[in-house]
Amino acid sequence: MPLPPEIESRVAEAEKSSDWENVIKILQSLQNMKTDDDISCRLAEAYWHLMKFTQAKKIFSDVLLRNANVARAWYGMANVTYGEGFLIGNKKVSNIESLQKAAELEPTNKDYVYSYTFQLSQKKEYATEAAFFEKHLKKYPDAANYLYLSDCYLKLNQPQKAIEAIRASQQLDNHFASAYPRLGAAYEALGKKKEAREIYKTYLKEHIEKGKSAEKERA
Repeated sequence: MPLPPEIESRVAEAEKSSDWENVIKILQSLQNMKTDDDISCRLAEAYWHLMKFTQAKKIFSDVLLRNANVARAWYGMANVTYGEGFLIGNKKVSNIESLQKAAELEPTNKDYVYSYTFQLSQKKEYATEAAFFEKHLKKYPDAANYLYLSDCYLKLNQPQKAIEAIRASQQLDNHFASAYPRLGAAYEALGKKKEAREIYKTYLKEHIEKGKSAEKERA
């Protein structure tokens, strides 16, 4: 449920200035705070920013008890886990199950998708990451995600599939300079060194040299 415009303005201004105590004060004053999922998540996020992870976890948990299909709450739970790990000096701790739920519930949210697949990559679960992207990209084609899929294929020693993913990315958006080193690496993995060299030359000419020329023009 959207907040009344006047209250939304106050909350947004407090969030913009990182005045999280004021965000909490305003949201807690609302009578429907305990039953509105969006308001509850927003309140929990304010506690998270203050590193009050126990309070944040309790609110996110209450939201999920009411409605297990709130992606924002699952994402919040994952962030709480990370925050708790950070406090004890363990930056590698993650809640990949919660990130997966968030990404599956809101597949168009790039933050949720990126966070989930990044954690899979960190854990070297490349086959699982590839399977997720293969399914995801059928419904939601995205140039950057095709490149991430190509990374999975390269790590799984499937260079031909990597090439196909990179080409799919370039068909959607040919402005990702990082596609060229990936493509060169895939051809190298296939033993096609001549083709790889030509790709690297194109990369150097189209992106590195043009970048240097642009720097000179600005100087």
